Amino acid sequence: MSSSTNTASNQGFLRWEASTDKTSSASINNPAILRKPNAPARGVGKGTQVVPRWELLLPGEPLALDIEFQNYHRIGENHPVVKDSRGRVKGNSGKPQWRNRLGWIGIVNTRGEVILDVHVFYPQDKALQTMFPYAPGKQFGVTAQSVREVNGAVKGEVVEKWCNELFRDHSVVFFGGSNDRTAFYYFAEMFKEVTTYDVQEDWANTPEGGDKATPGLAEVTRNALKVEIQKGGVHGPVEDAQYTMKLYMLKHAFDRAEAAAQWQAVYGPSFGQ
Repeated sequence: MSSSTNTASNQGFLRWEASTDKTSSASINNPAILRKPNAPARGVGKGTQVVPRWELLLPGEPLALDIEFQNYHRIGENHPVVKDSRGRVKGNSGKPQWRNRLGWIGIVNTRGEVILDVHVFYPQDKALQTMFPYAPGKQFGVTAQSVREVNGAVKGEVVEKWCNELFRDHSVVFFGGSNDRTAFYYFAEMFKEVTTYDVQEDWANTPEGGDKATPGLAEVTRNALKVEIQKGGVHGPVEDAQYTMKLYMLKHAFDRAEAAAQWQAVYGPSFGQ
């Protein structure tokens, strides 16, 4: 994946520019102090940015994505029955097939500024069974309460449409992310025409990755950046996305100030005024 600024549509630039009436300085869109989320969830929701910060993403700028899931099973949809040479049923053969969809999603720009941080809810469907991921010693932050609209969760159809727009003309960076790529319920082919990059591959079979073929994000972050994340087994999509981006930036250059200035030069100081 190229680290250079990709060609973006005029519409994307207009959306980026819309938050300010000052277009004469690239520093307006690349300030020294990081911009904090400004749209927290209501109720007991943990989301800090429940509507997208379009203006924080430059045209063509890579973004990092992480998702914590809710799981669903369409009643009657089971794994194919597969038997071994002795006629014994193998693995999950014939068992209910569970899939992932958005539970809590975090998206950040190359500075680690939060573009989106929101829990997601989907309408009840009698044809589906749902459950929330569980693993001993880990907390994923997605519960029956967190995906309620009263607690700031946003409809899945809305969030997925936002993502479809955000990903357009941008490279999307994951760490591993095989499940993330297939977690969009309404947009099953979300990444069909989107450039994606798996940062895990940069650190596979390296000392920082413990010489593993598929090292974990926390391990690589600890060894490469000397930072502990996911403390106490607590996972959050924004933290994971931010450190995915930090690891990406160690190996893939993107000069955000230069990119901001480049777009300003293209459209001129009076553009949008």
